[in-house]
Amino acid sequence: MKKNKVILYTALSIVLLSAVFVFYKLKQKPATSKDSEAIAELSASELIMGLDTSQLRLSKVYMDKNIAIKGIIKEMNEKTYNLIIDAGKDAYINCSFDSTQFTQYKSAFVLGKEANIKGIYYGCDGFEKTDDLMELMPVEKSALLKTCCINKK
Repeated sequence: MKKNKVILYTALSIVLLSAVFVFYKLKQKPATSKDSEAIAELSASELIMGLDTSQLRLSKVYMDKNIAIKGIIKEMNEKTYNLIIDAGKDAYINCSFDSTQFTQYKSAFVLGKEANIKGIYYGCDGFEKTDDLMELMPVEKSALLKTCCINKK
């Protein structure tokens, strides 16, 4: 009988601690670029060249970290709250903002002008090596930043 009570109390303690942990994680504010300093400041073309040279290594260093990017604004989408920064031939940085940040900074964004943006790096696209030597179409390369804001440095 005593053994059953110990097992029951242990199981209830585990369930209670698990519930507290899950509740804490659900209520925790997600990390944003505004909340922290950038660990690196790069031009858009420097980031793309670095990914071109060693995509796996660079992605490991920057993944889920706050980085700052400087570059010319190529495109702005007010419906999806995205800013596209030109990074050279067939390359760009896709900076996504939340709606309040985008609305706050929208007047500072001018197509063809330089922007200094910081955001959480969360991946890239177009850097996969192919064995096809006859590929005629250039592959567009991109790096992705989320929860962006203007870098005030």
